[in-house]
Amino acid sequence: MDNKLEFIEDLVIMLVGSKDSPVPSEFHLQKELFIVSNSMPRLKGLLVFEKHYRGPYCQEVDEIYKNPLNYDEIYEIKNRKISLNERGKKVYQDVLEKHKDVKKINLLLNSFKLVRDIYDKFSEDELLYFIYRSYPEYIENSNAYRKLDNNKRKLVEGMLNKKLISKERHDELLENE
Repeated sequence: MDNKLEFIEDLVIMLVGSKDSPVPSEFHLQKELFIVSNSMPRLKGLLVFEKHYRGPYCQEVDEIYKNPLNYDEIYEIKNRKISLNERGKKVYQDVLEKHKDVKKINLLLNSFKLVRDIYDKFSEDELLYFIYRSYPEYIENSNAYRKLDNNKRKLVEGMLNKKLISKERHDELLENE
């Protein structure tokens, strides 16, 4: 068993299980793992995100989520929202136990909770536009950026109205308009 893939599977389980509410979509799952991996250098080397037509994309995350290596039938998907079923919640506890001696596991779990608290509230378009503006290198290969950029005022105003960004970040995202 490839330890890297096994750990990526555990990361997906930890992200989904870090809150009692479901991850809004598979899209959010990918982008939230991207955001966390960019804040933790060890994860950035483990999770390789390529420039994809809808922003950063990690094929390993996609494959492991759709075809788990070790834990079958742990996810519940309703209206695109992803949560852990009862078996999945037990697996989540087992994964936490398995990694309890990892130095920064609590930092990782807190990062997952924080990212989910914030980014679960973004629509897919808001999240993608926010990522493109924060990580402009991922605009390359995008087939969505132009459309999002044409609607940036609406997207950025929506983020501000939901209190997902500060007024300063709002102004940054709209500069050069």
